[in-house]
Amino acid sequence: TEASMDPSAQYNDDEGKFTLKWLNKNVMEKPFDVSRFPYCVLENDGEIVLHCIEQVSGHKLNDCRKAAEEPQEATRTGTAQSRSSQQEEGPKEKLDPVTAKSHRLLKKYRLLVNFLTAMGGLVTHLNPIYMLDMDHFMIAQEHHTKLLEGSRLTPKMLDMKKEVWKATWLDKCKFAWMEILFQTIRVFVMSRIDYHQLI
Repeated sequence: TEASMDPSAQYNDDEGKFTLKWLNKNVMEKPFDVSRFPYCVLENDGEIVLHCIEQVSGHKLNDCRKAAEEPQEATRTGTAQSRSSQQEEGPKEKLDPVTAKSHRLLKKYRLLVNFLTAMGGLVTHLNPIYMLDMDHFMIAQEHHTKLLEGSRLTPKMLDMKKEVWKATWLDKCKFAWMEILFQTIRVFVMSRIDYHQLI
């Protein structure tokens, strides 16, 4: 479905900068580039955030990483098995490499959101499609919209939708990634604080 998120969700620049600076001082081995958020996250497919979560949680997020890996070329035996399974499952849609990568990244970010949710994070309101960089976001949006709308989608309608997607992407991308970091701190840092000792 077309990407949606709570319309009241807004990114607060001051809170975001404070959070990134706190993480740089207390958690990060390789710091966030505060002035380039969220591009400092997107340029390595979210790996800097995965490392941050691993540092504070003690959990390895290898399943998330595997989801974004390119499929390996099959061996002869594997190819035969693959053909057999494809015949049983029926034909699958062939995606171009860029669209295929956008799907893999989207799966990676969904697994990340699911992990935080399982740990008690309040992130079910996030749409992982906004965690994609602009190019992959636009590709994923167009792909899903064409599947949803089918022949009803005219070129003019698609152009209008693209304008809206471009206009809203950056703020929602900042908000989505910062929510991931906020909830990481809440779940894995603040939960360790004994507030009775502070009174």
